[in-house]
Amino acid sequence: MERNLTDKTYILCLDNNEKIYLTDEQAKQCRAALLSGKEFILMEENLLKTKAIKYILPAREVERAERIKRGEWMCEYGFWHQKGEQCGHGLLKRLKSPDQSEA
Repeated sequence: MERNLTDKTYILCLDNNEKIYLTDEQAKQCRAALLSGKEFILMEENLLKTKAIKYILPAREVERAERIKRGEWMCEYGFWHQKGEQCGHGLLKRLKSPDQSEA
């Protein structure tokens, strides 16, 4: 799976759980339109009814919540693990650290 950098760091989620990724500027424009009470918002080529919008959040928060919902967990070393998977990062850290002699 190829990963590319993107500037779309926000997610707009609709009532049907469809997600639209937004740039920072698009998210600001969308929030401003919502707060002004507009009935529709034009996002690129999409005309969205504002009542159909559930939320606009940073993508990292949405992705974190989705991982937790799937049962994934983050170890104390900051790595995500699948449900039921054991963490070996502490062991790797001990193996990589310089050997300390006991007094």
